[in-house]
Amino acid sequence: MPQVLLAIKIALLPASAFVFLRVMVRHAIGIKLGYTFGTDYDFLPHLVVAFVAYLLLLAEEKPLKLQFQRLNAAVALCLLAGFLGLTFGAKPFVSYQFPAFMVFWFFLCFCALFSTFFIFVPFRHFLKSERAALFFPAVLVGLSGLISVTVLEPLWDPLAFFTGKIVFFCLDLFVPHMHYEWRILAGKVGPVFYTMVSQPNMAIAIGRGCGGMQGMTLFGFLWGLLYIADHRAFKLGHWFAMGALGLGSMYLLNVLRLVLFFCVCASLFKWQGAGPIAWYAMFFFHSLLGWLMYLPAMALFVRAAYLARAKLGAALLPSRLAHYILGPGKSRLPQPT
Repeated sequence: MPQVLLAIKIALLPASAFVFLRVMVRHAIGIKLGYTFGTDYDFLPHLVVAFVAYLLLLAEEKPLKLQFQRLNAAVALCLLAGFLGLTFGAKPFVSYQFPAFMVFWFFLCFCALFSTFFIFVPFRHFLKSERAALFFPAVLVGLSGLISVTVLEPLWDPLAFFTGKIVFFCLDLFVPHMHYEWRILAGKVGPVFYTMVSQPNMAIAIGRGCGGMQGMTLFGFLWGLLYIADHRAFKLGHWFAMGALGLGSMYLLNVLRLVLFFCVCASLFKWQGAGPIAWYAMFFFHSLLGWLMYLPAMALFVRAAYLARAKLGAALLPSRLAHYILGPGKSRLPQPT
């Protein structure tokens, strides 16, 4: 427990830096990027959780001790000041119309936030650890949200198009008078593609945010966290194979989510008409349904993966989490000491 509190204290620094940069960039300087290709929210949550998980893993080997690092603090302050100076001085260029500049701008923002992790934790705490090889996977997991909206951005629209086709096909099997239409609208930074799936009582627009990439990214993030916390649970090839299976499962779960959303909301509008109750129910159902389906499904997937591992007799790879995931006495795996 004391090590958990120390890790949380360390995480408060980047969290505070994030709030400070957000206030300065959005309110003092007046730059608001929106959600088209990513926002400041893609930086911190993934990064902090992944890095704290890594710190707790190292704490099992060597207890964490907070020590003020003057040089690291100076570097962090310089990066924060440099990022704000660049943002203020080059405000007209902080736009997705200048992609090369935006790559550098986001990179500098990431470096400024990431540097604050080391103000009270020396670099040698990571470099001298037997688990130093997990440092780069932890960074990769921490950047998963940013990777999803940058490197994987070209896949969002095709995935949404394919998802719209599948949702229409599923609904057309049992819902009468279904209609499908593929639309292209002019957006601020380029064309916006989405699928209209409709019937007389109900219509939904399936755009890039509904294509399934967000749920797959969330699974990749949590699966990566599990790898950091328990990397010896499976062989490396099994990690990748089950990860691919999990990504596919999350995509199909997103299709099911959209089908359920359409059916429930169509029933609401048929019952209530276009009244406030139906609109509010539609809003909350849209906001919560994904979480209500994704998180339990991920927990079940992890449990199934550990159960399969136990039944296949893979106890040669000791697992620290199997006892807690499967429950005491339900696995032939070594129990934690």
